[in-house]
Amino acid sequence: MPGLTALRGGKRELKARWRATLSDYALGVTWSGDGKLLAAATSTGEVTVFDGDTGAVKWTRLVHPEGMCALAFAPGDASVLATGGMDGTARLLDAADGRELAALPCGRAWVEHVAWSPDGKWLATAAAKVLRLWTAAGEPWMETPAQESTIPRRPTRTA
Repeated sequence: MPGLTALRGGKRELKARWRATLSDYALGVTWSGDGKLLAAATSTGEVTVFDGDTGAVKWTRLVHPEGMCALAFAPGDASVLATGGMDGTARLLDAADGRELAALPCGRAWVEHVAWSPDGKWLATAAAKVLRLWTAAGEPWMETPAQESTIPRRPTRTA
């Protein structure tokens, strides 16, 4: 891993390559698949995208004024960033400049999870008890009936 340096005595320590400051505490961070960009979401709904090598801020934008819940880069060239917010929407942003490409209405519940398919053709959103699938362009494709419970980040096992 770049920046990981072996020290005397067999201990390993991360060497700081760059530092950044956000407007509020971070609720989530995600690397682009190619490692060129790092996106950070704050509790106030702001997203900042950094150059992964230098730490330079590419752009900062208030995306979800009521607060953020999730974010994920589309696989591949990292041209699209998906976000989920407390305003009941998921948004697709141009990763290069933060411009909004699409707003995906997900009801009144917080959009707690966003996840891309490995090929980047589909986006899944989870808001409360409903799972929705969208095309990469933000067109709705499928919605599940409300589940018995909210949709967790990872599946849980039952006995």
